[in-house]
Amino acid sequence: MGLGVKVQFDRAAEILSYLVPGVSPMTIWQATREVCEVLQREGQEKRAAVFEDGKAPGGKEVAPELFIEYVLRELARPDFAALIG
Repeated sequence: MGLGVKVQFDRAAEILSYLVPGVSPMTIWQATREVCEVLQREGQEKRAAVFEDGKAPGGKEVAPELFIEYVLRELARPDFAALIG
């Protein structure tokens, strides 16, 4: 898949022919297209889940600490009240 995206299909076929004899540029193009269609469909499903169904994606990591020092420092500024009206 990576070769089909990063180099021309005929060059990808030439490189892959060392491992899989008989690979054609059309085969690389079709495989790349199929993978891209799957990725596009998955992206559309994720978008629909978030924007149409209101389901937020789960996080992968949990931050052990949240640093908000800058925010607190900005809130402590004497002119902060003037900034927010």
